[in-house]
Amino acid sequence: LLANGCLADRSPNVLKQRVTVMNLLASTLPGTQGLFVVVESGLATGLIYAALMLGIILVFQVGRAINFAYGEYGGLAALVAYYLITTVHAPTAAAIIAGIVVAVVLATATELTLMRKLGEVGTSGRDLLVTLGLLLFLEALGQQMFGANPESFPALGENTLLRVGGYRVDVGQVLVIVFCALLVVGTKLFLDRTGLGLRLRAVASRPDIASSVGLNVRLLRTSVWAVSGVFAACGAMLFGSQLSVDPFYMTNIIVLVFIAGMVGGLWNFWLPISCAVGLGVFLSVTEFVFGANSGTPAVFIAVLVILVLLPKSIVGELETERA
Repeated sequence: LLANGCLADRSPNVLKQRVTVMNLLASTLPGTQGLFVVVESGLATGLIYAALMLGIILVFQVGRAINFAYGEYGGLAALVAYYLITTVHAPTAAAIIAGIVVAVVLATATELTLMRKLGEVGTSGRDLLVTLGLLLFLEALGQQMFGANPESFPALGENTLLRVGGYRVDVGQVLVIVFCALLVVGTKLFLDRTGLGLRLRAVASRPDIASSVGLNVRLLRTSVWAVSGVFAACGAMLFGSQLSVDPFYMTNIIVLVFIAGMVGGLWNFWLPISCAVGLGVFLSVTEFVFGANSGTPAVFIAVLVILVLLPKSIVGELETERA
């Protein structure tokens, strides 16, 4: 009943419901099985955070901007997909593709109409103000178009449990883990092993020199913003398949992703990705041990402890990024 009924519930306030059900299920399982369920769920959540982190890293490194509206691209993509599936009765695959296209268009339009006008926005702080205003605008737009009530996004995958080596494994969570892990590794290989990836790294390192040798810096930056829309849509829909969706549900999620990015350093790749994965596991275990309301306070306490204990060189790097 717990595995096949409650875990499939995605009604309003479902995030806390899901945590409660997962904790109840874990607490009733013998030995290390309960901890395994919690860690599996946390690992899946952390890898979705990591997939979302990819867009933030690319935009920060290549586009020289921090985009607070990033999560809302994905939120609107999920709402569009939900509308097409439930109202128009479009095939799920077609609705997902349409949602991704919406996110790509929004991200590309942001770069072309706002970021490009600001020039080198990364050193001015204007990107923070502009994208924060855009976040509020997109939230209001989503509320006008789809309403503010949470809606149950169709499940992407099955909530099926398999017994593997004495442990009950959630197949849906495993599929999420594999998909997001492949997305992260594939992105890294693309950046390191392809000509286009090397050009993006050149623009990220020294855009002035890259431009002087003939690289189209503006086109590459616009392409990165467009790709970030894909990552935002994928992450938002994966979360949407486990939670209820509304115009605001991605805000808290993306705040946690930004926290992991700032701790890991957005000029790096594997360190913020690792922080995102670790954050997912940390939240899952903390909420299992101390209750569903303990996650957010525990995250901020952990961040303060980490910043105090970090080597001064890393703290200096974080301060430089903040500046």
